[in-house]
Amino acid sequence: LLESIAASAMLRCRQFNAQHLSNTVWAFAILGYADETLLAAISAQSLPLIGELDIQNISNTVWSFAALAMGAAPFLAAMSAAAHRSLAEFGPQELSNTAWSLARLAIVDEPLMYAISSAALSRMPEL
Repeated sequence: LLESIAASAMLRCRQFNAQHLSNTVWAFAILGYADETLLAAISAQSLPLIGELDIQNISNTVWSFAALAMGAAPFLAAMSAAAHRSLAEFGPQELSNTAWSLARLAIVDEPLMYAISSAALSRMPEL
């Protein structure tokens, strides 16, 4: 069943907007189904749309790739940059998901991790 859904998503992903792409990769991650071809297509389709992702989409997409242990270097570098630009808007969930994801994928982005740490420390009273 998941193979059929992945095949259908592959055929349609060029028509997806940024949120559809994020939701698709998240759904496959929740199911623990890593279809490398589909994830490559989603990362390629997402690159020009990264500016349209909101903070939840950024966090969930990075988390999804990490949960599936799927690295896609150019895509994840672009997602890290998007996260860094939007970090002021991140809540505790987005901060923790993004930090965990970078660690899980062994992505070394010291400026982003420092910014995540600083943002988390400044939000400690909220927790």
